[in-house]
Amino acid sequence: GTGASLSSASTNPTTVTMGSADATVTANFSCVTPTFSTNLSTEPVNYTTGASASALTVAASANNASITYLWQSSTNGSSWSSASGTNNTANYTPSTASAGTMYYRCIATNAASGCSTSATSNVATIIVSAPTPATITLQNYDGDATMTGYYSGGSFTLPSENDFVCGDLTFVGWSSVTINDPS
Repeated sequence: GTGASLSSASTNPTTVTMGSADATVTANFSCVTPTFSTNLSTEPVNYTTGASASALTVAASANNASITYLWQSSTNGSSWSSASGTNNTANYTPSTASAGTMYYRCIATNAASGCSTSATSNVATIIVSAPTPATITLQNYDGDATMTGYYSGGSFTLPSENDFVCGDLTFVGWSSVTINDPS
Protein backbone atom coordinates (compact mmCIF):
# COMPACT_ATOMS: atom_id res chain seq x y z
CA GLY A 1 0.00 0.00 0.00
CA THR A 2 0.86 3.60 -0.43
CA GLY A 3 -0.48 4.82 2.90
CA ALA A 4 -3.90 5.92 4.09
CA SER A 5 -5.81 9.04 3.33
CA LEU A 6 -8.81 10.58 5.08
CA SER A 7 -11.73 10.23 2.72
CA SER A 8 -14.56 11.64 4.89
CA ALA A 9 -14.93 13.40 8.21
CA SER A 10 -16.69 16.34 9.79
CA THR A 11 -15.74 19.01 12.30
CA ASN A 12 -17.37 16.94 15.08
CA PRO A 13 -16.81 13.46 13.68
CA THR A 14 -18.74 10.49 14.83
CA THR A 15 -17.52 8.32 11.95
CA VAL A 16 -14.18 8.63 10.18
CA THR A 17 -13.48 6.59 7.05
CA MET A 18 -9.90 6.17 5.94
CA GLY A 19 -9.08 4.35 2.77
CA SER A 20 -6.34 3.42 0.38
CA ALA A 21 -6.02 1.13 -2.52
CA ASP A 22 -5.40 -1.76 -0.12
CA ALA A 23 -8.04 -1.29 2.64
CA THR A 24 -10.70 0.92 4.10
CA VAL A 25 -11.11 1.38 7.86
CA THR A 26 -14.18 2.97 9.37
CA ALA A 27 -14.24 3.95 13.04
CA ASN A 28 -17.46 4.96 14.79
CA PHE A 29 -16.44 7.31 17.62
CA SER A 30 -20.01 7.82 18.84
CA CYS A 31 -20.32 4.17 19.86
CA VAL A 32 -18.71 4.51 23.26
CA THR A 33 -19.90 2.96 26.49
CA PRO A 34 -21.98 5.39 28.57
CA THR A 35 -20.58 6.65 31.84
CA PHE A 36 -22.65 7.75 34.82
CA SER A 37 -22.14 11.31 36.03
CA THR A 38 -24.93 10.80 38.58
CA ASN A 39 -25.20 7.28 40.01
CA LEU A 40 -27.40 5.57 42.58
CA SER A 41 -26.43 5.56 46.24
CA THR A 42 -25.57 2.14 47.61
CA GLU A 43 -26.86 3.10 51.09
CA PRO A 44 -30.23 1.45 51.88
CA VAL A 45 -33.23 3.79 52.01
CA ASN A 46 -36.11 3.03 54.41
CA TYR A 47 -39.81 3.84 53.95
CA THR A 48 -43.04 2.75 55.58
CA THR A 49 -45.81 1.24 53.49
CA GLY A 50 -47.79 3.86 51.64
CA ALA A 51 -45.18 6.61 52.16
CA SER A 52 -44.12 8.82 49.26
CA ALA A 53 -40.77 7.61 47.99
CA SER A 54 -38.15 9.88 46.49
CA ALA A 55 -37.24 9.25 42.87
CA LEU A 56 -34.09 7.32 42.10
CA THR A 57 -32.02 9.38 39.66
CA VAL A 58 -29.14 8.68 37.31
CA ALA A 59 -27.48 10.63 34.50
CA ALA A 60 -25.29 9.08 31.82
CA SER A 61 -23.52 10.33 28.74
CA ALA A 62 -21.59 8.92 25.79
CA ASN A 63 -19.94 11.45 23.45
CA ASN A 64 -23.13 13.53 23.09
CA ALA A 65 -25.09 10.49 21.87
CA SER A 66 -28.67 9.87 22.92
CA ILE A 67 -29.00 7.62 25.97
CA THR A 68 -31.85 5.23 26.67
CA TYR A 69 -32.60 4.16 30.23
CA LEU A 70 -34.04 0.87 31.43
CA TRP A 71 -34.89 0.48 35.13
CA GLN A 72 -34.78 -2.99 36.61
CA SER A 73 -35.90 -4.42 39.94
CA SER A 74 -35.03 -7.52 41.91
CA THR A 75 -36.22 -9.16 45.11
CA ASN A 76 -32.81 -10.74 45.76
CA GLY A 77 -30.27 -8.47 44.05
CA SER A 78 -29.24 -11.09 41.50
CA SER A 79 -32.26 -11.93 39.28
CA TRP A 80 -33.39 -8.79 37.42
CA SER A 81 -36.47 -7.84 35.39
CA SER A 82 -37.93 -4.59 34.08
CA ALA A 83 -39.21 -2.50 36.97
CA SER A 84 -42.95 -1.93 37.13
CA GLY A 85 -44.13 1.12 35.20
CA THR A 86 -40.71 2.02 33.82
CA ASN A 87 -40.08 4.15 30.80
CA ASN A 88 -37.06 5.71 29.12
CA THR A 89 -36.24 8.32 31.76
CA ALA A 90 -33.34 8.99 34.09
CA ASN A 91 -35.72 8.93 37.10
CA TYR A 92 -37.71 6.13 38.68
CA THR A 93 -39.91 6.25 41.78
CA PRO A 94 -40.07 2.90 43.59
CA SER A 95 -43.33 1.62 45.02
CA THR A 96 -43.99 1.57 48.76
CA ALA A 97 -47.30 -0.27 48.46
CA SER A 98 -46.13 -3.39 50.27
CA ALA A 99 -43.51 -4.24 52.87
CA GLY A 100 -40.26 -5.87 51.78
CA THR A 101 -36.82 -5.21 50.37
CA MET A 102 -36.37 -4.42 46.68
CA TYR A 103 -33.25 -3.70 44.69
CA TYR A 104 -33.16 -1.29 41.74
CA ARG A 105 -30.64 -0.50 39.05
CA CYS A 106 -30.61 1.33 35.73
CA ILE A 107 -29.07 0.28 32.43
CA ALA A 108 -27.98 3.21 30.28
CA THR A 109 -27.53 2.37 26.59
CA ASN A 110 -25.85 4.45 23.90
CA ALA A 111 -28.61 4.93 21.32
CA ALA A 112 -26.38 6.11 18.44
CA SER A 113 -27.12 4.40 15.13
CA GLY A 114 -25.56 0.97 15.01
CA CYS A 115 -24.47 1.12 18.62
CA SER A 116 -25.62 -0.95 21.57
CA THR A 117 -23.03 -0.39 24.27
CA SER A 118 -24.45 -0.05 27.76
CA ALA A 119 -23.46 0.49 31.36
CA THR A 120 -25.18 -0.59 34.56
CA SER A 121 -25.63 1.76 37.52
CA ASN A 122 -24.98 1.01 41.16
CA VAL A 123 -27.72 -0.96 42.92
CA ALA A 124 -30.10 0.94 45.21
CA THR A 125 -31.70 -0.92 48.12
CA ILE A 126 -35.20 0.16 49.13
CA ILE A 127 -36.60 -1.28 52.38
CA VAL A 128 -40.33 -0.83 52.96
CA SER A 129 -41.64 -1.69 56.44
CA ALA A 130 -45.13 -1.79 57.86
CA PRO A 131 -45.72 1.18 60.16
CA THR A 132 -45.60 0.54 63.89
CA PRO A 133 -49.22 0.36 65.02
CA ALA A 134 -50.52 2.65 67.74
CA THR A 135 -50.89 0.92 71.09
CA ILE A 136 -53.81 1.35 73.45
CA THR A 137 -53.36 0.41 77.09
CA LEU A 138 -56.39 -0.20 79.32
CA GLN A 139 -56.16 -0.25 83.11
CA ASN A 140 -58.89 -1.48 85.46
CA TYR A 141 -60.31 0.55 88.40
CA ASP A 142 -58.17 -1.24 90.97
CA GLY A 143 -55.00 -0.55 89.01
CA ASP A 144 -53.93 -4.17 89.20
CA ALA A 145 -54.68 -5.20 85.62
CA THR A 146 -53.33 -3.68 82.44
CA MET A 147 -54.00 -4.82 78.89
CA THR A 148 -52.28 -3.49 75.78
CA GLY A 149 -53.63 -3.87 72.28
CA TYR A 150 -52.81 -2.46 68.88
CA TYR A 151 -54.76 0.01 66.80
CA SER A 152 -54.15 -0.14 63.07
CA GLY A 153 -56.27 0.74 60.07
CA GLY A 154 -59.46 1.53 61.99
CA SER A 155 -59.55 -1.63 64.12
CA PHE A 156 -58.47 -2.40 67.66
CA THR A 157 -57.07 -5.74 68.74
CA LEU A 158 -56.63 -6.87 72.33
CA PRO A 159 -54.83 -10.01 73.41
CA SER A 160 -58.13 -11.26 74.91
CA GLU A 161 -61.77 -10.18 75.15
CA ASN A 162 -62.51 -8.17 78.33
CA ASP A 163 -65.55 -5.87 78.29
CA PHE A 164 -64.24 -3.62 75.53
CA VAL A 165 -66.18 -2.27 72.56
CA CYS A 166 -64.11 -0.39 70.01
CA GLY A 167 -66.91 0.95 67.78
CA ASP A 168 -68.37 3.29 70.42
CA LEU A 169 -65.26 3.29 72.64
CA THR A 170 -67.20 1.73 75.49
CA PHE A 171 -64.93 0.46 78.25
CA VAL A 172 -66.51 -1.75 80.91
CA GLY A 173 -64.34 -2.63 83.90
CA TRP A 174 -61.50 -0.32 82.85
CA SER A 175 -60.74 3.02 84.45
CA SER A 176 -58.21 4.56 82.06
CA VAL A 177 -57.17 4.39 78.43
CA THR A 178 -53.75 5.45 77.15
CA ILE A 179 -53.20 5.79 73.38
CA ASN A 180 -49.64 5.76 72.11
CA ASP A 181 -49.48 6.70 68.41
CA PRO A 182 -45.88 6.46 67.14
CA SER A 183 -46.61 8.58 64.05
